[in-house]
Amino acid sequence: MVFDDLTPNQSKTLVEIIEALKTGNYSDEFVSARRPGNIQGFVHLYGISGVSDKVIEGLTDSDLQTLKDEGYITLISGGRASLKAKAYKQYDSQHRFSRIDAEQTHHQSPITEMSVSHPPKHGEDVAAKYIFLDIVGFTNNRKTEAQADIVKQLNGIVSETIKRKSIPDDKRIFLPTGDGICIALLSIESPFDVHIQIALTILDLLNTYNTSAQSGTRRFQVRIGIDANTDTLVVDINNQQNIAGAGISMASRIMNLADGNQILVGDAVYNVLRHREKYTSAFKAFQATVKHNTQMSVYQFVSPDYEWLNITPPTSLQAYQENQTMKGADTIHPSADAGADSLSKPASEAANKIARQTTNQPVSLISNEVSQHSNTPQVATQWLREFLKPLAVLLGDINKDFNQNTFALSASQIQPPTFAYTYGIDFFKRARWNELLSSDVGEYFLSKFPSVDKVLSSFGKKMDDADEAFGELKKSIEESPLLLKHLMDIHERRMIRERVPRSEYEHSNLMQITQHVLGQMSLQISHFPTEAKDNLVRFVAYSLLGLMINTPSDSQYGDVPILINIASGIASDLKGKDGSTSKSLEKTGRFFNLIESESAALHGQLKKAQTDIVDKYGATF
Repeated sequence: MVFDDLTPNQSKTLVEIIEALKTGNYSDEFVSARRPGNIQGFVHLYGISGVSDKVIEGLTDSDLQTLKDEGYITLISGGRASLKAKAYKQYDSQHRFSRIDAEQTHHQSPITEMSVSHPPKHGEDVAAKYIFLDIVGFTNNRKTEAQADIVKQLNGIVSETIKRKSIPDDKRIFLPTGDGICIALLSIESPFDVHIQIALTILDLLNTYNTSAQSGTRRFQVRIGIDANTDTLVVDINNQQNIAGAGISMASRIMNLADGNQILVGDAVYNVLRHREKYTSAFKAFQATVKHNTQMSVYQFVSPDYEWLNITPPTSLQAYQENQTMKGADTIHPSADAGADSLSKPASEAANKIARQTTNQPVSLISNEVSQHSNTPQVATQWLREFLKPLAVLLGDINKDFNQNTFALSASQIQPPTFAYTYGIDFFKRARWNELLSSDVGEYFLSKFPSVDKVLSSFGKKMDDADEAFGELKKSIEESPLLLKHLMDIHERRMIRERVPRSEYEHSNLMQITQHVLGQMSLQISHFPTEAKDNLVRFVAYSLLGLMINTPSDSQYGDVPILINIASGIASDLKGKDGSTSKSLEKTGRFFNLIESESAALHGQLKKAQTDIVDKYGATF
């Protein structure tokens, strides 16, 4: 398994690199002189297209196969091969991973002379199809060696699938998640069901592998979630193509509802496939709760043509139905030919309708106690423009975020001029809230209308309670031994390839191991241990709550997708397996749900108050 169109100089350089990698005997200068000057620790060879049974200088087929198996060589369809070099030096005095020399000097060598045929794009919107899969029970009763073997097999199965479907390199992105992969297909319209075909081929190849696997710890299942969305291409910190948007989060959320060897799809995919004869009666429709009380439609692919396809209802969705039945709701009964229009609605929608009607006709908070003076219309107009109206807009924004389960992430530079950022969600926009309530106009208005002051104080207390519950959730995640174990497993899989013995890091605490893992992912925040740990814990909490995140434009490229991917895997391990975290999650969800309903009611009351101010005191907008 070698490359037959390398020039003699290219072959010589390739041999030098591989021999150095095999022995570990090389300097930073050696690596820098033979790679395109990037700081990610990868040597890329571009423009290599031929693969034959020949032997290039100094290397046998066995040599290359061994190096491939050990992770030094990754063969990618479309003619690219990458050789992994060590990305880190030893620990420095502060126990931080240091980057290989980051100078951007481009040396004139056979490698640097070869260019990328498809440079990464940034900021371009693209119609993306997502196939998100992960390994079910990845760490359960498996040693590190078995986990590493399974990851290798999955990578091989996915690569072979993409090769069989003739997907060009520039039309797909692989996003590894540790124990899974997200495949993003870019602007591929034909065949219309390419995502389903890829999922089925993966399960078919996996079935073939499991049939021949000798060891039970090497057999495994995957669950698959599929969705589609128009998202945005970005260039990540590794100068590689990546993608950002709601689509990948939704595909992950759909996948999390599935059991082993099951395929679930979202509305965007189902609404295309349902009109095709090929997929008539091929789906069961379900409704699922992906956050507090928010529901979404998902569809299980249940074709009887594939004996290895699991077509029993997903456990998580069965549990949802049983729970709704216990509540006396009008439950969803899946049927093979159910369509989006045929989904029965939960009885709670009637209550929601009544609530909406109540919100639209709130009790007035405005009294007639204010004395009528000649300047009252001018003062009332100031109340309206500088306090009530902006406060109603703020409440509307809060309600929209919680209702749509989509939140804007903010980015703050940790220590300028570094490129390390910390990220977080300001759920309640407290700075703006406090600014309005403590303003001169706000304080004067509230002193005149104590009923408004009372309801705002009550809502402020609910925000405090929700913040406190979210803090408890983060604390339970941080203290969970499953979090440390998951991160240690990620680190160990990488260190096996680097020949670093476990004894060098097995006593690391959560802060240290988080720093190492994020450092391996090239995140600049890894240089700030406390912030690295806090950010990861926050993202795990976001993932457990099923939040969709809008990435800030001023973030470091690649940070957010990487944090989301790692957090998603950790959340899958924690969900239902850690009692303290489950309890905190339920409490936080309950308070978030309360904020959603209360903000809607309060927004309606403030809108009514604006009308009353106009009617009673002659104010103008």
